[in-house]
Amino acid sequence: MKKRTSNLVKRTISVAVAAVMTAGLLIGCGNKEENTGTTVTETTVSESGLEPVSLVFWLRNEPKEDQEKVMEAFCEKYREELNLESITFNYIAAGDYTDKMTSLAAAGDDYDSCYVADYMNFAKMSENHALLPLQDLLPQYAPTLWKTYQDMGLIKSCSVDGDLLAMPWTRSKVGKKTILWRQDIADKLGVDMSNITTIEDVDRVLTEIAPKLPAGMYAFNIGNSANELMELMKARDGLSAVSNYDFSYDIAAGDNAMIPLEQTQAFRDAAYYGKKWYDEGITEKNALSNQDSINDSKNGKCFMWVNTVESWYEGWKLNVEGEVGFTNLYPDSLAVFDSPMNNAMGINVNCKNPERVLMLFELLNTNEEAYDMFMYGMEGEHYVVNDGVLEYPEGQDATNSKYMGWFYWGFVRDKFDKATATYTDEVKQNLTDWHNKETNVMAPLVGFTPNMDAVKTELAQRTQLINEQRPLVLLGAYEGSSDEAVDKYTEDCKAANVDAIAKHLNSEAQKFVNQ
Repeated sequence: MKKRTSNLVKRTISVAVAAVMTAGLLIGCGNKEENTGTTVTETTVSESGLEPVSLVFWLRNEPKEDQEKVMEAFCEKYREELNLESITFNYIAAGDYTDKMTSLAAAGDDYDSCYVADYMNFAKMSENHALLPLQDLLPQYAPTLWKTYQDMGLIKSCSVDGDLLAMPWTRSKVGKKTILWRQDIADKLGVDMSNITTIEDVDRVLTEIAPKLPAGMYAFNIGNSANELMELMKARDGLSAVSNYDFSYDIAAGDNAMIPLEQTQAFRDAAYYGKKWYDEGITEKNALSNQDSINDSKNGKCFMWVNTVESWYEGWKLNVEGEVGFTNLYPDSLAVFDSPMNNAMGINVNCKNPERVLMLFELLNTNEEAYDMFMYGMEGEHYVVNDGVLEYPEGQDATNSKYMGWFYWGFVRDKFDKATATYTDEVKQNLTDWHNKETNVMAPLVGFTPNMDAVKTELAQRTQLINEQRPLVLLGAYEGSSDEAVDKYTEDCKAANVDAIAKHLNSEAQKFVNQ
């Protein structure tokens, strides 16, 4: 197996010592200024011996107006600690992020760090050896952050083949899916939304309310990949998914056996309700082509939608007038804490100054004032503090904020997180109470990132089937019964040698557990 390497790991002279030597040489040259006729400019080496460098990060989503302004002030304020000339953030739209970052890595670009996540680009970038191993560098240049990760038990979940490849955020999340709905619409139409705990209850209220909804509103948002029902069924059965491959395992079984999702009862039941609701007009007929379906719930175009339990506790809000209702479906089913690799930062294997990236991360983990400036901006200009809560200044809100609310997920350190107008102390307490429920457990395969080189051909065939057939089966856009559609899809997957993928995944999972 190809091993990741870095010239930095082999260095025996620290950057600081090298910088001091360089400064000494510059001073020596300065003594000869009259003889050479050369004008020596003032050195910018800091008192700590650090040479000035610039850092470049790649993130998803979009920049804020004052990103450059805040980073310029940050670099100036912490010049002695970091001596950074600049910090540049480049952004890529979420839908394009994985492909474009893969291309940058393949081209040998020497950017410094990028956002990585298990649901996006981490697996591909680790397989392509595009991320720098950090297990030797982190203890040296970011010792308190290294200890934080050790104390929280995060090292293994961010490692591949023994190499630590990412620095995750430190906020806990439980991503169990459930349903939210327009309570004001239900009240107006006289539909009782109490005691909804199962998919049968959901079916009952949707069947009742669908014919009564006002024009322009549909009953259930199944999503443009028709996957939302599948998420509810996985939550019902306590299944934890393996990213990108459409496999899952039973959390409670204890054997970590990888099962193709199409072979589970959860998939069959999702297809059944998908077909039923499609035929009855409960879901959109053009759901697969609705590229804005993710916003339909906020914009008042659907009655019911799927989101996480956490989204409710975080204060999920509409963009229109109305009241939101919520229930925790299958409250006794097991749910798993999200992998810390949901939000993390990796360092480019071609990065020229990885030690300076790590020093920045160490500063953000130890200096609360630096963290606040980096994450929220400058007080008075980008936020104001009222009774300990960070709020937008007058004239700014979430839609036009000049800085606060940028895509900083990979940098979050829970111990320094501030209460904001949306992330209040009450929200934080509600989330803590939710996380402490006994039904929430740590998945045995959290952070599992298998090497899939041995089954690349089979994965390509499976990916094609997942993209072409799976959405139609789950949406119900076909003639005949849902069982017939699931059976055909399952057989097509078997013909594409899904069993070989399952065998390989189970072998990789066993290796991971035994690490």
